[in-house]
Amino acid sequence: MQKGHKIKSILFILERKVLPTAEILDIFLSNYHSSYRKARRLLYGTENFNKKINSAEIERQRFYALLTKLKSQNLIEKQMSSGREKHTLWKITATGLKKLNWLQKKPRKDYEITADDKLKIVVFDIPEKEKWKRVWLREVLGLCGFKMLQRSVWAGKNKIPEEFLVDLLNFNMLEYVHIFEVSKKGTLKEIA
Repeated sequence: MQKGHKIKSILFILERKVLPTAEILDIFLSNYHSSYRKARRLLYGTENFNKKINSAEIERQRFYALLTKLKSQNLIEKQMSSGREKHTLWKITATGLKKLNWLQKKPRKDYEITADDKLKIVVFDIPEKEKWKRVWLREVLGLCGFKMLQRSVWAGKNKIPEEFLVDLLNFNMLEYVHIFEVSKKGTLKEIA
């Protein structure tokens, strides 16, 4: 399962219910067996025991690293259960709900590209809390034939697709993105 898909799945699950870490982990390790203990019992004594356990442990560590990253990005939050047995519970935050909404309605990337003889420069400054929009924008600009001059400055000789502008509007990105058409080349000879 790819990392982006894991993030979307965790946020989707936590949108509906607050869950303990073990239950979330069990969902992602279900291909190994219903639980870590059961897998260990089934594999004990076999030649491949250490190899299988190590791969399960690696997946487990990756999973916890992903939870930590989502927590640091304020997409999910950790709570302790109240009761006799203490469990760690995970809950989606308002920021996580926004990201989930973005992931579910993610704008397209397959715009029709039309060549143009005029150089366009796209400059953007998207806030850190909306980093995923920045990632999407860079990917789309690359697919549209633009080249990166700096991480937030791109240039190319293709027309800007109208659908791309509509997506910028729909996802509240217009205030962060500026598009210029250049009439004189200056120092941008390598792109022209």
